[in-house]
Amino acid sequence: MGKIVEFLWVPSHSGITGIEIADSLMKGTFDIPVHENASIPFTDFYSAIKDRMYLTWNKYWEETRKVKGAWYANIHDVIPKKPWHQKLKNPSRKYITTMNRLRIGHGRFREHLNRIKLEDQNDCRYLTDELIPKLKDLFIKAGLYGVDLCKNNNKKIPEAIGVISGCVFLVTSFIFIPIVFGNDLIERELFPHNEFAELLAALLSICCMLLLGFADDVLDLKWRYKLLLPTVASLPLLVVYYVNFNSTTFVIPIPFRQWLGVSINIGFLYYVYMGMLAVFCTNAINILAGINGLEVGQAIVIAASIIIFDIIELRGDQFKAHTFSLHIMIPYLATTLALMKHNWYPSKVFVGDTFCYVSGMTFAVVGILSHFSKTVLLFFLPQIMNFIYSVPQLFHIIPCPRHRLPKYSAEMDLLQASRTVIAKKDLTFFRKIIVQVLTILRLIDKVEDKESITINNLTLINLVLIKLGPMSEDRLTVTLLALQCCCTLLAFLIRYPMASYFYET
Repeated sequence: MGKIVEFLWVPSHSGITGIEIADSLMKGTFDIPVHENASIPFTDFYSAIKDRMYLTWNKYWEETRKVKGAWYANIHDVIPKKPWHQKLKNPSRKYITTMNRLRIGHGRFREHLNRIKLEDQNDCRYLTDELIPKLKDLFIKAGLYGVDLCKNNNKKIPEAIGVISGCVFLVTSFIFIPIVFGNDLIERELFPHNEFAELLAALLSICCMLLLGFADDVLDLKWRYKLLLPTVASLPLLVVYYVNFNSTTFVIPIPFRQWLGVSINIGFLYYVYMGMLAVFCTNAINILAGINGLEVGQAIVIAASIIIFDIIELRGDQFKAHTFSLHIMIPYLATTLALMKHNWYPSKVFVGDTFCYVSGMTFAVVGILSHFSKTVLLFFLPQIMNFIYSVPQLFHIIPCPRHRLPKYSAEMDLLQASRTVIAKKDLTFFRKIIVQVLTILRLIDKVEDKESITINNLTLINLVLIKLGPMSEDRLTVTLLALQCCCTLLAFLIRYPMASYFYET
């Protein structure tokens, strides 16, 4: 370019008198000998000591949190350097100690009193267990009672008691909201509004289902309304899902990707799927029912399965979603266990449609908002089999009586499969095909004469009875719950060892 560039070094702060004097004084110290006994102020170690203590404390916290202080560790991954009440203006000691006891679970709480051997029971089972005997007479006085058709007596048994366990479950969940979000309520700048909205929407949907289920028990609604009610109750859930996630993409299983690709965005149909999931879960338990302890028992197995799955997945990327699921499922399971005590054979109470609706919506809520709806359906394998088996009667292709529960034999004191009659004059081509298919598959016990065909009612309960023979009611319940547990093991087998054949790990 024909230009000459020269680099010149100019001392920093050159010409500034004060700095030049300071530099000269500093250079004069180079020749001063170092004293071996020179002391360092102990205050210089404060920062290093505090950092070391904090790291040691957190290391100890990480090692012991699995054994002690698990609840507090759940809301605090690391120990905060500053106390939670630092930003509050002159909080009283009583306020601080009260909040601390709530946060760590130490106080006159049943769970803490149980740990120090002052209470026999440790959770909301106690409240549910106490309320049911005290309130069941009120249901009988209000006309909410029935007769156990599987026993040889006419004793009045209160119905719709599921509303008691449902209310305790919801109240417990509401009370624990300040504890779950306690730290965030104080430091409101970082408050997780999305997670809070999810929890409120979940509880609102369950609360709606509690109300609608109780209305069904009182008013005895028709089946078309039973399909509509869960759809209405799931609307808050779907709105929050749309606002927070709006993910409508399905991952295609590996064997089908050569035709369909890796994933498919189905848009609005995904919300239809979630609405149908809520409808299925609420009604699936309801149609696999009719004997003492079966509705509550299958709900306990499904709830325990979801909790085990959540615990397994807590170390994964979706730990927040599974923590949310645990916040809902643990109080649900506790209240349901108390209800089981009164509903087990011989049943002292009937749970009614209220319990079935609340249970189904609870499972649908955690499946949708925690993003494992396919896994929830795996835990519903017996209910899915029962639904498919019942379809011809549910859609009145084959005559469907009001009650399809087993028939009680007073002579043997055992339950037998109940039956329905198909008049040959009403035997359409479609009905004939269905009966022939079920006969070939050995899924029905058919008796035919000149005028009619008699078959068992198409429920899983009756199918077990025609395969294993008449049995007592409690043995039948145990058999069906054993089937539910076996299907749960199969679900875990599909979800983990076999999942790699369909999805990337």
